[in-house]
Amino acid sequence: MKNIYCLLIVSFLCIFSLLPAGAQTLSEKDFQVLNMNDGLSDNDIHSVAKDTEGFMWFGTGSGLNRYDGRTFKVFRMPGISYRRIDRVVSLDMDYLLLRSEQNLFLFDKKYERFLPVCDSVSKQPVMFADFVADSDGSCWGVSSGELSEVNFPSSFVQDTAFVSVRHVVNNSQSDPFVVLCMGEDGKMLYCASRNGTVYRFTPGQRQLKKVCDGQLSSGRWVSSLLNDDSFIWIPTVGDGLYGYDLTNGKLHHWQYISERMGEQLSHNDVFRLLPIGNSRYLAVTWNGYTLLSLTPERAIKLRDFQSFIHNGKQYFETRMISGYYDEEGLLWIGTEGGGVLFSDLRQLFYHQYAQTRSNEICGIQMDEDGYVWLATFHKGVLRSTQPFDVSHSLSFESFDTGIPGLKTVLCSSPDKNGGFWFGTQDGRVLRYGKDRKWDDMRIGTLGQPSPVVWSLLMVSDEQCWAGTSDGLYWVDFQRGTSTHIGWSNPQIPDHIHIRALAAGDNQTLWLGTGRGLLRLWMSGTKVLRTHAGYEARAGMPDTEIEVRALLYGTDKKLWAGYAGSGLVACSPEGDSILTRYTTAQGLCSNFVTALAEDNDHSLWVGSNSGISRLSRHLQSFYNYYISGSNRSVFFGKDFLFWGNHSMLTYFRPSDLRFNYPKEKGRVIFTDLEVNHTPVQIGQKVNGQVVLPQSLLYTSELHLTHENRSFSLLFTNLLYLTKLQKYLFRLYPYQEEWIMADEGEKISYDRLPAGTYTFQVKTIFQDQSEGDVSTLKVVIAPHWSETLWFRLLVAAGLISIVLIYLHRVRLKQKRIQYELRLEHELFTVNMERNKEVELRKEREAFFTMAAHELRTPLTLILSPLRELLSKITPAHPFYSRLSVMFKYAEGLHTLTDRLLYIQKAEAGMVKLRLSAVDVLSLMRDVAEGFQPLAAERRITYAWVQGSEHITIWADREKLSSVIQNLISNAFKYTPEGGKISLSVERKEFDQKPFCCISVTDTGKGIDAGLLQHIFEPFVTGDADPAVSTRMGVGLKIVKHIVEMHHGRVNVESEPGKGTLFAVYLPEGKSHFEEDDCTWDETPDADDKEKGRENISDLML
Repeated sequence: MKNIYCLLIVSFLCIFSLLPAGAQTLSEKDFQVLNMNDGLSDNDIHSVAKDTEGFMWFGTGSGLNRYDGRTFKVFRMPGISYRRIDRVVSLDMDYLLLRSEQNLFLFDKKYERFLPVCDSVSKQPVMFADFVADSDGSCWGVSSGELSEVNFPSSFVQDTAFVSVRHVVNNSQSDPFVVLCMGEDGKMLYCASRNGTVYRFTPGQRQLKKVCDGQLSSGRWVSSLLNDDSFIWIPTVGDGLYGYDLTNGKLHHWQYISERMGEQLSHNDVFRLLPIGNSRYLAVTWNGYTLLSLTPERAIKLRDFQSFIHNGKQYFETRMISGYYDEEGLLWIGTEGGGVLFSDLRQLFYHQYAQTRSNEICGIQMDEDGYVWLATFHKGVLRSTQPFDVSHSLSFESFDTGIPGLKTVLCSSPDKNGGFWFGTQDGRVLRYGKDRKWDDMRIGTLGQPSPVVWSLLMVSDEQCWAGTSDGLYWVDFQRGTSTHIGWSNPQIPDHIHIRALAAGDNQTLWLGTGRGLLRLWMSGTKVLRTHAGYEARAGMPDTEIEVRALLYGTDKKLWAGYAGSGLVACSPEGDSILTRYTTAQGLCSNFVTALAEDNDHSLWVGSNSGISRLSRHLQSFYNYYISGSNRSVFFGKDFLFWGNHSMLTYFRPSDLRFNYPKEKGRVIFTDLEVNHTPVQIGQKVNGQVVLPQSLLYTSELHLTHENRSFSLLFTNLLYLTKLQKYLFRLYPYQEEWIMADEGEKISYDRLPAGTYTFQVKTIFQDQSEGDVSTLKVVIAPHWSETLWFRLLVAAGLISIVLIYLHRVRLKQKRIQYELRLEHELFTVNMERNKEVELRKEREAFFTMAAHELRTPLTLILSPLRELLSKITPAHPFYSRLSVMFKYAEGLHTLTDRLLYIQKAEAGMVKLRLSAVDVLSLMRDVAEGFQPLAAERRITYAWVQGSEHITIWADREKLSSVIQNLISNAFKYTPEGGKISLSVERKEFDQKPFCCISVTDTGKGIDAGLLQHIFEPFVTGDADPAVSTRMGVGLKIVKHIVEMHHGRVNVESEPGKGTLFAVYLPEGKSHFEEDDCTWDETPDADDKEKGRENISDLML
């Protein structure tokens, strides 16, 4: 999904770079200004960040601001209203890390409070000149030349965040650090001194190495640092931008020099460099910004933007000091005094060809070679100078029709041979054939003025219907004739203006006239019958029923656009209007002039105000105000072309369907109002604290009877303000889903007492739906309406007697219940004790047998091993001795497992922990089963997506777990079956676990046996395909996994197979209280310790 957004932004930048130099200035349509009028606390924006939920955060000269795409929420530090926040970083899901006046603060999003960050040892505030947060939730900062690491605890109880600060490197004497950044690998750190010298620090090795020397003189300093594309980017204040290429050691320098022309920076004060994808960057400077692009040859190209085109509505500040670029295509730039400049590059989807003078485009076509043809009002027929290519700007030139003085062409239509037909104001029908020759015919009666040709509808290569100012004509080029078609209808005469034509099924012709919609049933050129009056039957006013556009859709409906009455859908079968759409239903204008369908059969509506797309699923419109007074439309080469009096607008419809993954549409509740007043955390409303914590962390909302009127605001933080729609309901108060637009406040007044669930979900542009977000709302009843109060009043004095009798009866029942419970408990204990004794006796027997067998087996194995080593495989007794050795060794392994159970129950098993690459270990173990899989024709493969995960574990015991699980899979998987292995990372309660899973298509496990499967000596009725069944392997597996603080799950369905999944926690903090041995530097030979012969695993 991220690649889709990157392609969108890259295509925009590529097109942008192709414009002429004079046009390379962004206009205000590409930016939105957010300032104090919109709710910002201050217009000085020193820092911009985005948190894990998707909220935008702005550090200003007067507090912290949160933006959800619609409203700002301001947070100020207690007692200091105008304290500047100059750095904001998202630390994790619950906290932001801030810097104000060199001091660090945590912002607790759950309780919306500021926590000063102090050293847990010195109790002094932590102060950094610059800092970054890594992926582990730690912080690295520089101050007074020292590089320090800060580790944050999981929670903070008091009003101060006491943290662990570890000073790693001191460089204060030679060259103090002032800024730093994370390396593009997410592991290394880069630090820069005031004069621009850059150092690389490797945390794991604790090494500091100089990368490049600084070039800055006194009075100039480094403002920030970035490592990307193997470059060290060094923005400075006063000396432009430096770029050190790590691949070849070259240091580049870009400046602004007023006397120089060409590629240069917009200003020498560069505050930040933003990566915007595909090796492109945006430099934020004191005078606008500069776009930089890194070529494959590692050369840098620049394009500066120092001003905007203003129309007087808004002022765009060019003193830019901060910024943030979202991978989804959102650009945020913070300015000094001008608020935030916001550009949604996803919305820059369209292209336009602007005409120098007003010239209405009445028809649009595209030939087989890709040339675009325009039928225009003032310049006749125009054709593009080159075939259509979206990466090149369109330009047009007049095309000679062979008719002198022809200027006004009002319509166009293609024929099946690749030619075009045009209708003119002076009554001509022109035909341009594939042979590149023009034919023309003037329609109408000889000696009479020719009618205006408004529309054409092709029937064959030689004939067409023509809608004119004098009714309907049949045009036959083969015969060279035009015939007026007459009909008898009292509502619509046959000499009326016809602006639109459409062909339906069954020889039906639809006409859009000045008096409404008319349907003709035809036999050749003869009208069999007619029908009109559709508008009157649908209750439409008869003052604005002129039809301007018709479309017979793929849904077998006729769509008609009216000059003032909106859009209607007609049913040809029912011969009536089904639905009418106006501005009340979301249409951007009731004056509809053009209709089209795209490849996805979506309906597009052109009107006087803009372009609308009808969501047939929601019966709602998405409006795009990019082209008004639309006169014509054409769909070709996956592009929609719209023509009006001044320009041609074209775009690819699929670019507007932002296909976000389902989880991206998760709706977040942002604000709550009770009794029409916003509610703050801890605020009392009518004596009730409604929100003890942020609404973001609230799953249930309890309201008293006095607070039963409330409003909710929500968003999915996709920042598609004009294009986002939702479905919501308060269940069971509302059973049907209701549609809402972005930013719409949902209010409920005087709700009855009860328990409700407010549900809301995102509707994406492709009509798919996001997950449902819920908020439980409990409305308490009035005290006089409670059931207990009414019962108390009704019962009166009788309740005293009933209470006494009730107590006596309760006492008797309790005595009886206790006696029955004691008897049942005694019986259960007796049965359980018998089971325990039987199990202990059985385990003692097998353990004793294992002890007795182990020594003889050792004595048998030793001479067998010696004999096998001394004879060759060709010896006649070699195969027999091998069989003896195999089964003796298997029996020896079985005795070891029985003894392991005894040691485990005695607590004598300890772990030897080391860092283990689980995927590599599992691959090593799994390799031993390849011959068996080939022998039994079992599909034995890894699941796609398995990843390398390193955990702390006892390699030998973890190898035993994997061996047992794979062995069991081979035991019960028939020939031709399938065994799948996987290693993946999963999270439980926000903690990472390594999941090892083994899946087979074997016989499965019965439900009754499944709950006892990990008990010793428990086996099923099914015989294993290989080896024997003993019932101790899974007992050992469970014991080893639990020693690693993990768990093992099993899912099985008889006849379909079994899934064993082992979950082992990452990290090593869970072993702190365990008695185990640590091996911090694991031996490479450990991998071999986990391998056993395949014969051992089949026991």
